[in-house]
Amino acid sequence: MSQQICQGNPSSPNRDDVTSTLTTDNNKVYQTSSFSMAPLVGGDIRRGAEIQAAVLHSCNDARIYPRLITLPGPNEIQITIRAVGLGSLGIEPYLKENTRVSEPSTLGHQATGVVTCVGDGVEGFQIGDAVAIEAGVPCRVCAKCREGRYDVCRDPKLRGSMKSYPAFRGAFQASINHPAASCHKLPAKISLEIGSLLEPLAVAIHAKDEAHLEPTDSILIIGASTIGLSCAAVCIASGSKDVMIADNLKNRIGFAVDHGFAKDGMTMLPCGGTALRDQLPFARRMAERATQLKREPTGFNVVFECTGTEVNAQAAIYAAREGGEVIFVGNNHHKKRLPNRLVAMLGTFGQASSYEAAIDLITCSERLPDLRKLITHRHHGLASVLPAVQMAAKTKDEKGSVVLKVVIILDPNKGTRWRHRMSTLSLG
Repeated sequence: MSQQICQGNPSSPNRDDVTSTLTTDNNKVYQTSSFSMAPLVGGDIRRGAEIQAAVLHSCNDARIYPRLITLPGPNEIQITIRAVGLGSLGIEPYLKENTRVSEPSTLGHQATGVVTCVGDGVEGFQIGDAVAIEAGVPCRVCAKCREGRYDVCRDPKLRGSMKSYPAFRGAFQASINHPAASCHKLPAKISLEIGSLLEPLAVAIHAKDEAHLEPTDSILIIGASTIGLSCAAVCIASGSKDVMIADNLKNRIGFAVDHGFAKDGMTMLPCGGTALRDQLPFARRMAERATQLKREPTGFNVVFECTGTEVNAQAAIYAAREGGEVIFVGNNHHKKRLPNRLVAMLGTFGQASSYEAAIDLITCSERLPDLRKLITHRHHGLASVLPAVQMAAKTKDEKGSVVLKVVIILDPNKGTRWRHRMSTLSLG
């Protein structure tokens, strides 16, 4: 007869690396996680550390309270979180009034930290290593994973996402256990803060690799968010000299041009309606304006669409020359009404094996724009999660400065209290 025992806050039973769920069967105690089921040492359910976590209960309702974390399971490492970058995945649930939380959840997925414990079977990591955490964890057994295309894995898990139940907890907590295969050591040249930019950079590298870029190609990037600017940076680092970026925010366009992320910029106007009869002519006019500014009468060789909006997707197709390529970056382009033109269209989601390429790009490229400029705002501590999310949702701060990437910095000396001293662990 199995019995489920919940530890930590009883109102937050979501399971993964933090032990909120234990199972007893035949008088044995097991740790239940998304990736392993390993007996706890001596069957002592009290053995573990108490950590602080920022838990989302509903729109604009983030609460800080303690949870327990156990030793990492086989092939996992334990990481003390040091920096978390905010992306749309971690922002929208906090701010949408219709957010439905099936269980209190911890978000945050663009994270870095320091290894504090190494599980059985792990090689290549040791206590004290600085690492970037790849939030998307593929099954590694389906046909696509075996091909190396784990961006289209049939059964992925995404840390910090509310799309699955039980939720796979994110990095808005003091420590996590994560599969070692989805962690990447950071060289000394890459700080923990800059490491939080590896995820959008890896997404951009994956998108670039799906295109067939030549150094002489004319490139249009629609959307000057962190993803769009990362796409621009990757194209420039690959040798492209003719990159134009378009956005409806003048301050972002100015940022991109001033800091070397694009040669030229264009401010896009808002569309006056949602009906197709309004959108298509408007999208065509925006595309024609971009091609005229760049003196590319036949259109751009490659267009990266990074916003996910329907009218911008239409404009991207109109802006590409016949035989050109349109890369839809992200997964927000389903069910779009698109014009029919002789262009190659390809969608990308996430990335596949691009983290190491992103690390190499930062450490070795002489053409790469200064990515440090992308981090425009910093917040400190788990208590700042909600203010940080609110800042990340803005386009400019109270001083009028552009808002791009917001990063939360966590103090490694706060938020964790070990209940038992474990000789294998070090919090640094």
